Amino acid sequence: MTISGRVESLDGSHTYVHPVTGEIFPAVGSIIGSTNDKIWKPAWSAKLGAIWTVDHLDLVNLTVKEAGPAAAVDLIKGAAARKRSFKANVGSFCHSVIETLILGGGAMPIIPEELYGEDYDGEPLTEALVDSIVDGFLNFNEDFDVDFEFSEVTVCNRRKRYAGTLDMGAVLDLGLMGALRLVIDAKTGAIQDWTWRVQQAAYADPDNEMWLPNGNIIPIPTYEGAAVLHLRRDYDRGYKLRIFTNDELVEGRAIFDRMHAVYNDQQANKDKPGRVIYPPLPDGSQPPPLIEDVDGFDGFGRCRKALLEAGHRSLPELAALTVVQARQIHGVGPKAMTAIQTVLRAYGMDFATERAAS
Repeated sequence: MTISGRVESLDGSHTYVHPVTGEIFPAVGSIIGSTNDKIWKPAWSAKLGAIWTVDHLDLVNLTVKEAGPAAAVDLIKGAAARKRSFKANVGSFCHSVIETLILGGGAMPIIPEELYGEDYDGEPLTEALVDSIVDGFLNFNEDFDVDFEFSEVTVCNRRKRYAGTLDMGAVLDLGLMGALRLVIDAKTGAIQDWTWRVQQAAYADPDNEMWLPNGNIIPIPTYEGAAVLHLRRDYDRGYKLRIFTNDELVEGRAIFDRMHAVYNDQQANKDKPGRVIYPPLPDGSQPPPLIEDVDGFDGFGRCRKALLEAGHRSLPELAALTVVQARQIHGVGPKAMTAIQTVLRAYGMDFATERAAS
């Protein structure tokens, strides 16, 4: 069992919590995914929605009849999201299988009931598909006389502020090329993506630290490169090993750094769509913004919906409340109160009780 500190967000992105400092780091996969525009995805999502609709016409018609057209549309729109979630769960299961093989001696994981028999890149997920992954991995192990050093270990770059999970570190016998010490990521999906090198470059950064299962934190060992082990039934021997030299990883790291910079800009500006301008007051000044237009304040966006649902539209309305009254708004807790008070004070206001106290 590894201690990864990985946390999944509601939007599907991931972060890692440092086991000692409590610092939060975005995941390598989330950084790459949010800054790599997959131009094929809209067409892929539309195709999945169309196929799912044709295959489930009775359910769609029943949903229209009993819950209305909007519910049926939501059901169809969710086809792509459900497929992505399924493939992510299959990937997690396959990694569990590989980890078991690396560690040796453990019982092979059983295919979860909700995944069994579902389509995975054109074939059902059954024991036969899992066996082909196992065969490919065992052939890779045999062909390169692999000496595994670790499996499923979290790496973190505290200076650049990101983290991720390394599938394995190993020494491979490459014959005349000699023995190579590599960090290796296992892939089982059909698509071969250019970002594999970028991902591995981030994982293998010599500035990284490793969070070991026993709780120790150590510098990442020195590696001579990285690789992706692509396990597919249709490959000869069930796998292909794609190696990236350190020179290639340096280039990949530069790409990742640029993606990371864009990601940081996205995070810093996602709540800043621009300031709304209102008709001037009689004295020519601007009125304070409506609650729906307030942006640029950490935490306020999360409580905006609660305030609006409670019937509050403007900041002066909030300033007319006492602290006790504000706390009674459903969905407003201590953190929300802090955010609201920060906004009020930024516009020269405060809760009624706070004004009286001052």
